[in-house]
Order: sequence, then C-alpha cells, then structure tokens
Amino acid sequence: MAKIFKYTLKSNFLSYPFLVALFAAVLAGVFEAFWCIVDYAGVEFEKMQLMTNNTPIILLFVAAVLPSLLTGREFSEGAVRNKIVTGTTRTGFFMSHLLVNGLIALAMTVLYYMPMFIACTKYFDHFQPYMVLLSMACIFLSLLFVTTLGTVIAVMLQKTILSLVAMVFVMFVLSFAANWITSNLNQPEFIEGTREYGHVDQFGAYDNKITEYKEPNPFYVKSKAARKAMWTAYCVMPFGCNMQGAGIINGKLTSVQQMHRIWQEAEPEYGRYGSIKELQDNFFLMPLYLFGSTVVISAAGLLLFRRRNLK
Repeated sequence: MAKIFKYTLKSNFLSYPFLVALFAAVLAGVFEAFWCIVDYAGVEFEKMQLMTNNTPIILLFVAAVLPSLLTGREFSEGAVRNKIVTGTTRTGFFMSHLLVNGLIALAMTVLYYMPMFIACTKYFDHFQPYMVLLSMACIFLSLLFVTTLGTVIAVMLQKTILSLVAMVFVMFVLSFAANWITSNLNQPEFIEGTREYGHVDQFGAYDNKITEYKEPNPFYVKSKAARKAMWTAYCVMPFGCNMQGAGIINGKLTSVQQMHRIWQEAEPEYGRYGSIKELQDNFFLMPLYLFGSTVVISAAGLLLFRRRNLK
C-alpha cells in the first residue's frame, strides 16, 4: 500500500485540480483578511468581524468536486484496471486515494487560515488557541467529509463526468436539507406581536387601538424526539460543522467562558426559539458526529468498492 500511496500522492499533488484548489483556499483567506481590514480598520475588537463572507461554504464545494477530477481521472484513463492487474489491491487503491484526498482537505484548511493569521494577527490575539484550533478542526472535518463522500462516489460511478454531476447534486441536496433543518429548529414556539385596530366613531373621530397578541406557532417542532433527530441529522452533515467553524471566529467566541457568556446574554431575546440550549448541548459534539459519519462513509465505500466490477 505504501507504493500506491506514494504514487497517488505525487500524481495528485502535481495535478492542475489540486493547484487550483490550493489557490482557491489562499484566495478565500486573502479575501476574508482584506475585507476585515478594509471594513474595520482602526475599530476596536468588539466591533470587528472576520470570516463573514461564506468563503468556507465555497471551499466546501471546491473540495467536493476534487475527488471526481483526481480519483475519477484514473478510471477515465483506464489506469485502475492496470494497477489491479499488476498487484495493487482494491483496499490499497481506495485507501490511498482516501488519504491523499484527506491531505488535500487539510492543506486547503491551513492555506485558508494562513492569510488571516498573517494579516489579522491582532484579531486572533484575543482568542484562546484552543478555540482557533476548534474552528480549524470544524472547517477541516467538513472538507474531509465531502472529499470522503466524493471519493466513494468517484470509485463507484467510475466516470469523471458522472461522479462530478452526482457530487454537485448531492451537495445541493445536503445544503437544502441543512437549511430546512435550521429553519425548522429556529422557529419560535409562540408568535408575538401587536395588532392595530381602528374605526371611525359616531363623532367622526378615528379611534385607534393597539393590542398585543401571543399565539402558538404551527411550524414549531414540539416533539423532543423529532428535535433530537433533526439535530443529529444536522450534526452528521458538513454544512453545520462548516458554519460552526466560521461562527467561532466571526462570533468572537474567544474562550469557553466567553462563549457561555454570549449565549447567556442572547437567551432573553432568542431563548424562546429553543435552539440556544440545544446548540450548547451539541456545540462540542458536532465535530465528533461529523467525524463518525465520515468514518462510516469510508467503511461503506470500501466495502462497496471491493465488490464492484471494474470496467
């Protein structure tokens, strides 16, 4: 396996898709740093924000299509059958591509943060190192998930264009599912507001009355089991962890103590939504959930690939 791993590492790390992905990661980091410097020059830390432009989501889509262009290329060129014939095992081939694609995800993560570390040093000085590492871990795990899923799809479909289209479709489905789940979880239990009533009385004067109302929200998810299932689904998909990684930095969650302080301050306004407490419960579990789902997908992909007839 060491031989096929070295060959795959060299081949992919010298490829154009790999270089474009690294350039995209650096460009995304430069854009975030530049945006922060331009918008918040001379402003105190409390009023600054970094990583506010959804560039981690863009990197998620970039990483998702890489396996189709790298691993899928070997099928399109007919190199896989030759390797199997010459003694490379299916397990060795699959694992080497899985590891190399994972290293690419790691390289993209590091290069994405690097420009911000260099240009926005004072911003990161307010953070405890473990919070920055947690942010990086969340971004990396989200990229690792999509590269793993993309690798499995690439080896199963065995055609670059098919795996590319399939992976883009899956990403949009996952994005839609994540948005649908967050929309439902963030519904308030009650809808509150005011209503204005007015009519012209017998003397021709306009009588205006304002009343407050509080009504049950029909879209609020009441079942604890349903909310737990939705949170679990959200945690095992990449978009939640990706957004959490960015949220640590742009939300200025500089430490665990500060994180709980911010949540406590937000409770009076947002506590009625029910998701603040649930977010606290799942905050540190989300990366673990996503890593677990990545391992499951890897194992399932290996099992399926070993039984797949190569064309």
